[in-house]
Amino acid sequence: MAASWLIRLVFLTVNVLMAVVLVISNSDFCASVFETQTDHVLVGHVMSTSTVADEFECHQKCLRNNSCKSFNVDPGADINTNHVCELNNETRKMKPDDFIKKKGSSYYGQVKVRSTVLRNSTPGEFVYI
Repeated sequence: MAASWLIRLVFLTVNVLMAVVLVISNSDFCASVFETQTDHVLVGHVMSTSTVADEFECHQKCLRNNSCKSFNVDPGADINTNHVCELNNETRKMKPDDFIKKKGSSYYGQVKVRSTVLRNSTPGEFVYI
């Protein structure tokens, strides 16, 4: 019985803290999500090229580079080799004429996601858009 009460108290405290953080943090949330297009690449906008073990490593390189808007991954000759990672400073939506088919390669482009919290007149209630 006491454990149940303690769990409820912790749950309530975490929810209150999350609400406070949302209000304090300008009431906006913005994140990057990447879309994937197989057998395509963006050409003419490569900032850097490197060798990586997999797509995840290339994704991490792009996230650490403020100028990176998208990246191409070429799997190499066979599945056991390293991949070629190309960081781009544009996306396919910014430069649609430079988005071409390339069998075996994959394109990953940033899509901005935004969630704004609106404060209702009722205290403690928020609306997400």
